Amino acid sequence: MEKRRENLKQLDTAAGRGVTFTTYQSPVQPHDLYEAQHFYAADRMGMRPNVLEIKLDGGGALLQPGAFQFSRGNVKMQSISGMRSNLGGNQNNQSGGGLGGLLGGVARMAAGRAMGESSARNLFQGNGVVWTEPTYKHLIIGEKDTPNDNYIIDDGAFYSCETTMDMSPRLMLDARAFGGSGLVSPELKGTGFFVLESPVPFEEIEIHTLSNDEMRVDGDLILLFSSSLNFNIEKFDRGWFSTYRSGEGMIYSLTGSGVVWLTPTAQAARKQVAIPVGDSSSGLKP
Repeated sequence: MEKRRENLKQLDTAAGRGVTFTTYQSPVQPHDLYEAQHFYAADRMGMRPNVLEIKLDGGGALLQPGAFQFSRGNVKMQSISGMRSNLGGNQNNQSGGGLGGLLGGVARMAAGRAMGESSARNLFQGNGVVWTEPTYKHLIIGEKDTPNDNYIIDDGAFYSCETTMDMSPRLMLDARAFGGSGLVSPELKGTGFFVLESPVPFEEIEIHTLSNDEMRVDGDLILLFSSSLNFNIEKFDRGWFSTYRSGEGMIYSLTGSGVVWLTPTAQAARKQVAIPVGDSSSGLKP
C-alpha cells in the first residue's frame, strides 16, 4: 500500500524551464499536550503550515539551507557557497600579500559571518520531486521577467528559485549596517520564478513601481526592492530634536526607478498583542 499527500490544499503554482513550483497548505494535528497548547491558537485563527513542492523535469532549483525535507526520483544535490559567487570578485586579486591581503581576508571572514544562511544555497537538479519542511510563514511565488535589474531581498526571506536565476550575497555597508537588517542581503539575478518566505500572505503585500520617485518607509517593512534604487538610512528630520518630537526615528529611503515590495501589516498584530506576561489590564482571558 502506498499513501501520499492527498490532503494538501494547493495555493499557487508556476512552471519555469524544467522546474515547477507549487505551494500547499497542510492540515496538522498536535501529537502531544505540549504541542497542543501552541497549536490551539494558530488553529483557531486558521493558520496552517505551508510547504513547497519542486518538480524537476531536467531543470534545477536553488533552495535555502535547512528547508529540504525529502526528495524522490533521480535528484542530485549539491551545496553552493555564496562566497565563491559574488563577494570575492576576481579571484586573482584576493590573495595579495602584506597588510592589504590580511585585511581583505579579515573582511571576507567578517562578511561570511555576518551573512549567515545568505551565503549558501543548496542546488537540486535532475528528474524528480523535492519537498520542503513545513513553515508557518507564507511562501510567495514571484516572477522576475527582466535581466536588466536585480532584486535585493530582505535577509532570511529568500526561499527558492530556478537555476535560470542566481542568488548571491550583496554587501550593504552603505546603509544596512545601521538599519538592523544585517550587513549582507541576498541579491537575486537573472530571469525566472522565485519563492520568498514572507511574514504576511500575498494579499497583504503592496508592490510599488517607482519612476524617478522617492519612497521613505518607517520600520523594517521592505521585503524586496530593485538594486537600481538608491537605498539609504536617514533621520526622519534633519535635527535630532525634531526627530524626537516627531515620534519617528531612522527611516528607510529609496530613490530612483524600480520596484518595492512592502509588508505594511507585518508588525500590526505583534504590536497589538505585545502585552507583558502577567499583565491583566488588557482584559484578555485565556
